[in-house]
Amino acid sequence: MPDVISEPEDKLEVTEDDDKLLSDDVEEQEEKPKEEELEEKPPEEPEDEDEDLVLEKDAKIPFDRPTIKAIKAEFPEFFNKFPELKESYFREIEFTKIFPSVEDAKEAFQDNEAFNNLSESALSGDPLPLLESIEKTDPKAFELFSTSFLPALYKRNRETYQAAVTPIFEGLVRELYKSSDENVRNTAENVAQFLFGDDGQGILSGKLTFSKVAKLSEEQNKLKQDRESRNAVAFQETYSFVEQEIDKDLKILILRDFDPNKVFSKFMRAQLADEITKRIKNALSQDNAHIAVMSSRWRRAKNNGYSADDKTKIVSAFLARAKSLIPVTSEKVRSLAAGQQTKASDEKRARLKPEKRELLGGRASGSGNGSKSSLDKKDYRKMSDLEILNLD
Repeated sequence: MPDVISEPEDKLEVTEDDDKLLSDDVEEQEEKPKEEELEEKPPEEPEDEDEDLVLEKDAKIPFDRPTIKAIKAEFPEFFNKFPELKESYFREIEFTKIFPSVEDAKEAFQDNEAFNNLSESALSGDPLPLLESIEKTDPKAFELFSTSFLPALYKRNRETYQAAVTPIFEGLVRELYKSSDENVRNTAENVAQFLFGDDGQGILSGKLTFSKVAKLSEEQNKLKQDRESRNAVAFQETYSFVEQEIDKDLKILILRDFDPNKVFSKFMRAQLADEITKRIKNALSQDNAHIAVMSSRWRRAKNNGYSADDKTKIVSAFLARAKSLIPVTSEKVRSLAAGQQTKASDEKRARLKPEKRELLGGRASGSGNGSKSSLDKKDYRKMSDLEILNLD
């Protein structure tokens, strides 16, 4: 049987169609490894830059802000027109380094105020506010603090410890000495003799005392009065300086953008600026947060002897809050002033408006010279309010 499968190659006839199919098959075989390589090759990870962009879009960064460079690229003249915003920008960055949020800043301010009050009372010799604060915050901590105070004081300074407990022992022996029991009275005398020596009898009778918690000496009282007097004079001087600086700077800030078209006269602008200042001060006098800030500033100034730096900081603290009220308050006062000015103009226009007179023979009755009357007559409809108000 002829073997058709193993037929010699020279007997095979390759047609044009077969040649095309064969070439296609070879190309397919050549491309196939490439496809297999592509299939075996793991998918490429996105570039880091693209991943960062995706993360940047998805992430919600608190208190995010554009850079100065980015702002200048978009608005080259922005900080030239508004230089104050650049200062505010960097100031906000410094604040954020310390206080992540406004709530944190408020809490820190309140804690600082509480500490300053306790520190001031403690340094002046009054421990009561400190004890009240501890007891209010944690009664157990108050008990622990109270019971451990005297032992800690004994370890720290024995002389001060003796001064602290002396009034306790003086009170004890005096109470014992008041007893009707002779044995108790004798005990009181022995204890007083042991504790106070020859002065024991004077301690029992109340004629003597070793207590340092007694009234201040005359010298201490005199020193205290002198210090308070100096503080009062320094306070008055500082208050006058601060008041003048605030009024001056506040007026400059108000008039800077108050009347750009010069609608009001110079005198009127000054009067309106005073009215705006008065309203702003009245509003701030009812702002508890502002009052707390200013009280803190004045307290620091007092502790520092009302230095020049403290005066400047007081003025800055006031203006920082007052500036936010200028736009709204100025607009209200400006609207009221414009309304009053328009009303006054209308009233004067009504007074100057010529009355209609009855015509006789083609001329108005009572008119001596028609041409002169027509020349003197003014068209008030074409005049501004200021021109009408300035008429004689």
